[in-house]
Amino acid sequence: MGLLYLFFIIIGGITALCSVIVLIIRLAFRLFKKRHAPAHKTIFIFFISCLFLLLGIYNLFFNLQTVPRGDLLRATTSPDGRYVLKTYVCDDDPLSANAARGELVDTKQHTKKTIYWNYYDNNPYVEWVNHNVVVIGNQTLHIDTNEVYDWRTDDKWVREYPRQFSQNNKF
Repeated sequence: MGLLYLFFIIIGGITALCSVIVLIIRLAFRLFKKRHAPAHKTIFIFFISCLFLLLGIYNLFFNLQTVPRGDLLRATTSPDGRYVLKTYVCDDDPLSANAARGELVDTKQHTKKTIYWNYYDNNPYVEWVNHNVVVIGNQTLHIDTNEVYDWRTDDKWVREYPRQFSQNNKF
C-alpha cells in the first residue's frame, strides 16, 4: 500500500510541476500578445495534480490504516468475544527501532481497523479491562468511541518502551 501512495506523490508532484511550467509559459505568451485570459485547462490540471499529491502525502504520513503490516505476535480476545486485538511487530527498516501495531477485528461485522501504532515498541502488553476498553502498552483505548493511538500525533510521546508483554514476568 505504501508504494502505491508513494507513486501518487511522485506522479502528483511531477504533473503539478509540469503544469506550473506550462501555465507560466502560456501566461508569458498571452502577455506578449496582449491577451489576459488565463489558461483554464492548465489551471484545472494543476489543481487536480495538487489534489493527488496531497492525497498521497496524507495517506503515506498521516493515515493510520496504511502503516506497515508487520509480523503477528499474538491475538487477544475481548471478554465478551466480540473483538480480537492482534498485535504485530514491524521491523522492516534495519536503521530504526521496532514499531508495534494493534489491529482490532470485529468478529460480528467482520471488519479490521488499526487502533494502535507505537514506535520504539517490541511487544506491547495487552489487557482487556472490559468488553469496550483495552490497555495496550501504556495507552487505554475505548473501543466504543473509536479511540486510536498514533505516536506521530502524540504531543507527550517519549522514546521509551511502554509496558511490554513477557512470558517470564506476570504483570
